Amino acid sequence: MPPVFIVVCNNTSTSKLVYDFISGFDRVQEDGSVTPHAGRLPLFRNYDEHGNRLARPRTLLIDSEQLESGEALDDNFRGMAADEIDRFRRELVQRSGNLSAGQGITDQDLLREVMNTVGKQGKLGESIRCIVTQVAS
Repeated sequence: MPPVFIVVCNNTSTSKLVYDFISGFDRVQEDGSVTPHAGRLPLFRNYDEHGNRLARPRTLLIDSEQLESGEALDDNFRGMAADEIDRFRRELVQRSGNLSAGQGITDQDLLREVMNTVGKQGKLGESIRCIVTQVAS
């Protein structure tokens, strides 16, 4: 399994700034246009060389604000990882023996699975190289 770089910050504001610095971000201009900014660390960028967001992120932001907002995973990630998500659903049903276990999977459940499978081929966490998080208060 490849190594994963973990950055621990003191609060959610700092973790968001560090995440943006590492992975990149979109800046909305006054006229409404969006300008992508590539992350400063090429191995951990979530954008390609043309400024397009990668379907499978290399860096994840894990903090309470992100989880509570319901924005734990990007919609592009859900689309590109559809096979792995379906496999995860089947595994949940098989483990629990309950057919309804695979229904109603939340972003938090998927994010937990991403964390548990970092670097494992064919799994949700396969592409993750960096995690930015906060110290629990």
